[in-house]
Amino acid sequence: MHGETRFKDSVGNIIEVVWRSGAVEGICHIWLDGEQTSARLQSPEVMWNRPFMIELGALSSGRKHRLAVSVTKEDHGAGIWKPVGLLEWLCACV
Repeated sequence: MHGETRFKDSVGNIIEVVWRSGAVEGICHIWLDGEQTSARLQSPEVMWNRPFMIELGALSSGRKHRLAVSVTKEDHGAGIWKPVGLLEWLCACV
């Protein structure tokens, strides 16, 4: 299973972004702007029904970003099966 979205913050500030997942059945890899930024590698048998968050870091806003997620599993179905979302806020970093 693979999915992607594009997002843009119109404020023009640096923002912190977190990807929030309700649950993912499988091994999860995340790419931001074409580079793998994170992965959730815990066993699907343990994590299939647990929510989690992955920090994507500070991003320059005012430009488009591309977020891609891939979920794989050796047997049976794999995928994102509970709601997901992006959380963002102004960065306090200088």
